Amino acid sequence: MDTTVTIIYDNTTRDPALLADWGFACVVASPEKTVLFDTGANATILQRNMDHLEIDPKTIDAVFISHAHWDHSGGLAPFVERFPVEVYVPRSYRPDCRDVPVHRVDNPRPISQRLFSTGEVGGMEQALVVDYGDACALIVGCSHPGVAALMESAAVFGRVGALIGGLHGFNQLSVLTGLDLVCPTHCTQHGDSIRMHYPGIYRAGGVGTTIRLPPVTGSD
Repeated sequence: MDTTVTIIYDNTTRDPALLADWGFACVVASPEKTVLFDTGANATILQRNMDHLEIDPKTIDAVFISHAHWDHSGGLAPFVERFPVEVYVPRSYRPDCRDVPVHRVDNPRPISQRLFSTGEVGGMEQALVVDYGDACALIVGCSHPGVAALMESAAVFGRVGALIGGLHGFNQLSVLTGLDLVCPTHCTQHGDSIRMHYPGIYRAGGVGTTIRLPPVTGSD
């Protein structure tokens, strides 16, 4: 069984029946665990998109929050109130979540056999690392500490082959050399430049996008 990454909250949408909103969330469905990565800003929009994409919230085993900014964590408390699961947050973030286990992550650590946290990088943000065999996917919220810094932290778990998520302010395009796939989302400001320089590995984001790991080069 492949691992899939389905974007359920983003600034843009692939389907007019889905709602776009400023923020980010995706569901990482692996053979061993299904993780909700970030929750967007609005729990109602999050739930509506999950319903339309036929993703049952009861299949979520854990919530992984990249950083405390509202557009990534706004849906957290309402979600775990309805669907109590364990939560992984960067150590600097103290979410208002009651009656669920909250793991405040400082250093790189496993979430499961093939899912890992980079640990808190730059004093504010963690990213999710997905081992898919010959390489790893790095799933990021906004990349505030820098894409290079997050990739370096992820490299302890293996070669980074795919990069998915928000690349805020990122313009050091040479960092992407050697990747098998890049899917810029949310707050990425130079997405057109990334697509122009790396057309063979570029994948458009937006609500409704599903990426299979290992990635198929150039798929869209």
